[in-house]
Amino acid sequence: MYEPLVWWQPGENGADGALNPGLATSWEPSEDGLTWTFQLRDGVAFSDGTPFTSEAVKFSIERAQRLEGASAWIWWAVESIDTPDPLTAVFTLSEPSPIPLIASSAYSAWMISPAVGDKTGEWFNAGNAAGTGPFTIRSYKPGVQTILERNVDYWGEAPEGAIDIAVIDNVEDPVLREQRLLGGKSDWSEGLETDNLAQIDANDNVSIARFDAFQNFFGMYNTAKPPLDNLQVRQALSYAFPYDQMVNNIMSGQVSQARGVVPAGMPGHADDAQQFTQDLGKAKALLAEAGVPENSLNLTVTYTAGSPEPQKAAEIYKAALASIGVELTLQPMSWEAQYELATSNPETAQDIFMMVWWPTYVTSLDFLASLFKSEESVNYNLSYYKNPAFDELVDAGAATMATDAASSAASFEDASRLLAADAPAVFMYDQKSTYGVSNDIKNFVSNPAYSHVVFLNQISR
Repeated sequence: MYEPLVWWQPGENGADGALNPGLATSWEPSEDGLTWTFQLRDGVAFSDGTPFTSEAVKFSIERAQRLEGASAWIWWAVESIDTPDPLTAVFTLSEPSPIPLIASSAYSAWMISPAVGDKTGEWFNAGNAAGTGPFTIRSYKPGVQTILERNVDYWGEAPEGAIDIAVIDNVEDPVLREQRLLGGKSDWSEGLETDNLAQIDANDNVSIARFDAFQNFFGMYNTAKPPLDNLQVRQALSYAFPYDQMVNNIMSGQVSQARGVVPAGMPGHADDAQQFTQDLGKAKALLAEAGVPENSLNLTVTYTAGSPEPQKAAEIYKAALASIGVELTLQPMSWEAQYELATSNPETAQDIFMMVWWPTYVTSLDFLASLFKSEESVNYNLSYYKNPAFDELVDAGAATMATDAASSAASFEDASRLLAADAPAVFMYDQKSTYGVSNDIKNFVSNPAYSHVVFLNQISR
């Protein structure tokens, strides 16, 4: 339903990507990097009939800044947006910043009709839409079903055999999702049980489609309290995790073991960052060296209730830790309750916080800074990790993102190496986006920059 000024598109190998025109057709920086001028696509209108112009760009971004939503921080360097003519938008920055890359973000970068005015999230959550995209909302039942219909006034072209109506059902039970898919009641589904993927793929009418995804699954150690403030203890716990069992058995080879928090393929990922493998003897020895008495360590891990992969990860971790005399208590919770526990008081928070992270836009800064840079008040650094040397490397990478991409990536790689060695989390695996898709659906693709988004306008039957 919505589109950005710029799209990030993956390269041939799925990772190396480029910025492509969206609602902007071109963009150019000033010599000092403090101004970006965007030329906009002509002849575009929002689904409510409002013309798309530079005023709409200014409205959309200033609205995000004003509301200070979860991802509004991406526009932090934008001081003003000028509109010299309807098809030109000029961004003035407080310091050099990669605005085209930021404008490709999956969050807070969608262009919204100025006719929305001061309507709040309640208006949108009631099933209203105000974008330029190829689809609009026909009906919306929160948590149950969304029906989208093609925007007949969309500026772009649709493929032959394009979908005109998309019925999106929220089905919580993965078994029911699989039954619907195999029974022809769904054309595609995600969130299928990994144990059943091979069986689903063998079906004559359905195939499993796998795509690269900039997503990382990990468990953050509470470094704010003993004994997890001790590097040797964190290393011991990281050596205890059964990575091969998780990757090959639980996830059926649909993922790859992580090497730090930045996913493979993203600039700033360090191929030579420390990667722990399960070594229970080494784990036990490290606990002894750290002065942890045998059979004395009791830890609690939290994860989102109803999510099968985190639960299985916690269960196999519990069994592995038990073999070295560490007791792990599993505590499934709603995301909201888990987050509240982690942010209320680090000294009484869980010992290990399991979660998945994907970027706001394609930059390792989102992983390194958002999750592990020192914070005065807790936001998403839920390991409470503080390392001035790491912070300096992250800041150095951020400072040169707009002016020297190679230097920026090198700083982020150094930060990734330092972080992996410091083990503030057990880095389990890099995820893929996996779907079951009916064989009569064509051009079903996924883009790692926009996790969990199905590009309906590209699909045909």
